[in-house]
Amino acid sequence: MIVGANNLLLLAARTASPWMAAPPATPFAPNPPRDGGTISEPAANWAISRLLRAGVEMDTPALRASVPTTFLRPSPSEERPIALFLHGADFSCLEWRFLLQQLCEEGVDCVAVDWYSGGWTERGQITAALRASDAQPWTLVRQHLLAFWEQQLRGRPVVLIGASLGGAVAIDFASTHPEAVEKLVLIDAGGESYKAPPPDTVAAFAKPVLAVKGLFQAVQARLPDDASRIVSLHRAEPGCYEASLAYLESGSMARRVGRERIQQVAQPTLVVWGTEDDILPLSDAYAFERDLQHCVGVREVPGSGHSPHLDQPEAVLAHLRPFVAQR
Repeated sequence: MIVGANNLLLLAARTASPWMAAPPATPFAPNPPRDGGTISEPAANWAISRLLRAGVEMDTPALRASVPTTFLRPSPSEERPIALFLHGADFSCLEWRFLLQQLCEEGVDCVAVDWYSGGWTERGQITAALRASDAQPWTLVRQHLLAFWEQQLRGRPVVLIGASLGGAVAIDFASTHPEAVEKLVLIDAGGESYKAPPPDTVAAFAKPVLAVKGLFQAVQARLPDDASRIVSLHRAEPGCYEASLAYLESGSMARRVGRERIQQVAQPTLVVWGTEDDILPLSDAYAFERDLQHCVGVREVPGSGHSPHLDQPEAVLAHLRPFVAQR
């Protein structure tokens, strides 16, 4: 099934090596905050001014299309260490603004990509493919990330860094495509547990859950503060609701990533956790240490909640620097 594909681009993508067929990235400007205000935070404005978009050519049994994909890559380099960041559920690559700004200045080729659950990457074609086939969201998410890695990152092995639900996506990607991932970092990651009911319950109550969530988000989008504006900036994009519904109706990532999948991760893995995480408990960090084949250790961030990279970025950077730079 071809959904909105450019046939000539797809032909080029199939007849050349993946990273030779990558369409060029162009600057991307998101819509302004819905409350009519402005964002004053310097790190957010630094990141927003550097957003890029490129078509990612997918050629899978469920989806053959060019998916407009949004990402941050402030300082591309073929020689520097390369780190790929995956945001949490219903956020965007802006989640990584504090870490990226500092690591880029220190010589790391940092890339943060908007995957299906958030940001400005277009979701319509993926959602249509899910509705028209028996594919699962995590499969198409993984295939989209693989195509992005092949085409925009030219197949270079990365240090993969995932937070919250993005951590579960990172586990799935690293265990399925070990050739793409040199090392892994999990920050308050899903996988050992999820703050959600069992998958069958999630699927059954998808619409009521989204209705409540939508009311909360509508209020949050109109709060006159930087944090609310930044986290809400992408939520007016087309297809957000439909993508969330498709994901919840599938039963969630819990159907794909659990202890068995975690035990298949062979890469050296660093686990970073906020000690005051009220969504995923600190005990999950030590469950990861138990189940990962090669956990290099758990690093606690005292006093931090579920997003230590936002709460205390300097503390997280202190843990990341030696791990990312080590060859």
